[in-house]
Amino acid sequence: MRQAGHSTQIKLLIAVLGCLGWRMVVGETLGDGRQAYLRRDYAKAMRILLPQAQQGIAKAQILVGRMHLDNAGVKIDVGQALMWFQAAAMQGDGEGQVAYAHMFHNGQGTKRDFAQALRWYNEAALQGDAEAAYELANMYAAGEGTRQDFTVATRWYHAAAEKKHASAMFRLGVAHAEGRGIVRDYINAYVYLKLAEKFGVAKARAALNVVTPNLTKKDLATAKQRIQLWLNGHPA
Repeated sequence: MRQAGHSTQIKLLIAVLGCLGWRMVVGETLGDGRQAYLRRDYAKAMRILLPQAQQGIAKAQILVGRMHLDNAGVKIDVGQALMWFQAAAMQGDGEGQVAYAHMFHNGQGTKRDFAQALRWYNEAALQGDAEAAYELANMYAAGEGTRQDFTVATRWYHAAAEKKHASAMFRLGVAHAEGRGIVRDYINAYVYLKLAEKFGVAKARAALNVVTPNLTKKDLATAKQRIQLWLNGHPA
């Protein structure tokens, strides 16, 4: 019944916006709407994307949801954001699933529900979404919606790190340094902390200052080789 109510809300919203003159010009595409969104021309973005969202295009649904969530050209309405993210998530769109999971994780537009957040992060992570894998790892590390399990958390941090998720690299480096969920390995700790620093995590420098004294010159040489191999295997 809840989904049926949301469908009715969408139709009413389309009707209202149509009366206001928000109609899609023939030939305007999802790409046009995305570009308008990125330029912060939110009125044009909404005019293009809303009809496409109503037609079931997941990426349009996500952007319309974000505009409702971020006060981007429309009044903040977390209920509408939740509705559009749900629509995209139910179609199997990984980005939509992450956005929907965030709403449950943070209690936006609905009560906080860690079990639902875990479910939708997991759905997206299984599709290879790096942000989903990172958030899933955080939930296992914190024991949110599941029992605390650092081993599973570390596996998901690794999955996200493999897709160049900088914060996951940092968490993975710390896990290696502390032996949390994985065997303590200062060489790998150095590798992932150095990668995290390279990809913009400023606090990785302080962690490197703690880890580096535990490495011999040979260890450092090995770590640097591993870093180069990782970079070679993950081209820009």
